[in-house]
Amino acid sequence: ISNLGTTTTTAATTTAIATTTPFNYCHKFESVIPKMPPSIQDTQPSNDTVMGFSNENRVLIHSHTLLKGSISNDTNEIIVDPLEEDSQHGFNKPLNVRGGSYTSYPFEHQIRQQPPPLPPSGLSRNTQDFQQPPPPPPPQDPFAPPPPPKELPLRFLRAGKGDPVEGWRRYQQTLEWRKEIGMDTILKEPHPHFELIKRHYPHFHHLRGRNNEPVYYEKPPKTNLKALRAGGVDLQRLLRHYAMITEFGWQCVERDDLARSITVIDLEGIRFTDFAGDCIDFVRKASAFTGAHYPERAGYVMVINVPSWFKVIWNVVKPMLDEVTLQKITILRNKNEIFQAMLEKIPIENIPPEYGGKSMPLGYSPEEQLLWDMMRHNNARAQGYQVCNGACGQSPCLHCTFVAVRSY
Repeated sequence: ISNLGTTTTTAATTTAIATTTPFNYCHKFESVIPKMPPSIQDTQPSNDTVMGFSNENRVLIHSHTLLKGSISNDTNEIIVDPLEEDSQHGFNKPLNVRGGSYTSYPFEHQIRQQPPPLPPSGLSRNTQDFQQPPPPPPPQDPFAPPPPPKELPLRFLRAGKGDPVEGWRRYQQTLEWRKEIGMDTILKEPHPHFELIKRHYPHFHHLRGRNNEPVYYEKPPKTNLKALRAGGVDLQRLLRHYAMITEFGWQCVERDDLARSITVIDLEGIRFTDFAGDCIDFVRKASAFTGAHYPERAGYVMVINVPSWFKVIWNVVKPMLDEVTLQKITILRNKNEIFQAMLEKIPIENIPPEYGGKSMPLGYSPEEQLLWDMMRHNNARAQGYQVCNGACGQSPCLHCTFVAVRSY
């Protein structure tokens, strides 16, 4: 092959195989099969060897593109047709162009006598000589966020009611939202207002349900918005904190992408005026991004200790929630009714003593301890302290080497 001359072609073509008779292109194989006499049409050439025909057949080897053409008997030159793309087979095919074809170099520079066929025991072409070793992979950054999966996550397909187009649309919106606000690195950022928010906005990750669901508790009436504002926490900072808490739940507490949670919302002590201004705005915006970007995560929601007038407020809140979530919500008032509902979903040893259970109080669970350690670690590093050299008991510590399990 190396002794062959070169062929002048267009950008769409390279060298070609030609015979003394018109030739055809062959599917995906870097050779062209001449139209053979009937006596040898039943012979199947090997895919690994140069095809062997009689000495009367002259063959020109091409490198990449498959051509079709003929040989001029008058000028002893190869006439090669231009090519077009064959969308059915994924390679080029001849294109009939008025005005004729173009001509290659003279015939004797383009062909050679085909050698006799190899015996059955002959060596096939060693393709390893043409294979280049892959380049070494770049060094992996342990802190780089993972790339998004190539497949549509099942949660988003379900959220799209089984429609893959709608599922992909929602998934792409989630990836754009995560990139825009930096969700892939939010658990590595310093949160200087973390302890202030936890003090004036009671919310807790606390142990597991009967089916190993993570359980989350929240007490909105105990939120002191006035103290939060005085400490520099506006609505946007509070929403970002809530996004961080949600991400922590699905990146650290429960990493299964198909898992669902149990949420307990305690409205004891709520006032009618609490559902106005920033309070209702926070509920609306927090519900919007969790529903849009964390679909199919709510397994069971208990709204407990509701006042008698809660139905009026519920009519305002209901339009903010999607239909699937509404079907998972149970509203409870009576203390005994609340305990029985919790016991049905959560083992008694995992229910907080505030609700009649036997676990540690809210705020003292292993999940909460991990969250506090992570936030204090991030804040200390932001202030220049080398907290990993002894203070964490190991170096580098698990917070420094933490990598998110996914990008959605």
